[in-house]
Amino acid sequence: MAIVWSGWACKTHRVATNLPAVATPSPLAMPTDDDPDLKLASEIELRRIYSHCRGCGDYSVTLRRAAGDIFADAAVIRTDLDTNRQRHGTLRAYYYKRLIQLVKSQGILEMEDKYAMGTFDATVVKLSISIGDRRKVILTADEGNVPLKLWGFYLALDGAVAQTEWTEAK
Repeated sequence: MAIVWSGWACKTHRVATNLPAVATPSPLAMPTDDDPDLKLASEIELRRIYSHCRGCGDYSVTLRRAAGDIFADAAVIRTDLDTNRQRHGTLRAYYYKRLIQLVKSQGILEMEDKYAMGTFDATVVKLSISIGDRRKVILTADEGNVPLKLWGFYLALDGAVAQTEWTEAK
């Protein structure tokens, strides 16, 4: 089968030369296991409270790893804040290391302490992160009204927690 191109003509390509130069974005740093923060004790806790709805599944999730072994899995505790029922599990080191590296690459520890605090009837989020002796707590009264980097971290944390291998609570 032959394709016949008829009636098509090429136009001369013109380039505008008076446009301002745009900086080429630098590539994101590739995480490595050489990061000294991976050897420190660390903890990430996220609390979500649906202030506009009672019984809608308010919860907290805490991921924790002791100092030393960067290949050690993280302990995970998910608490239903309505019933105080807990689930315990383990998150593979790969996912936990990536979360710690994401905290650093997104500048989470340098962000403001509060966002959207005048909002009512929204999803209230408290994020607490500690790496070694550094600690950061970020409060927001509207999960959807935060900087995109923070919102992205919330989703990354949710995705990592979805990989948790749960055990029965004792």
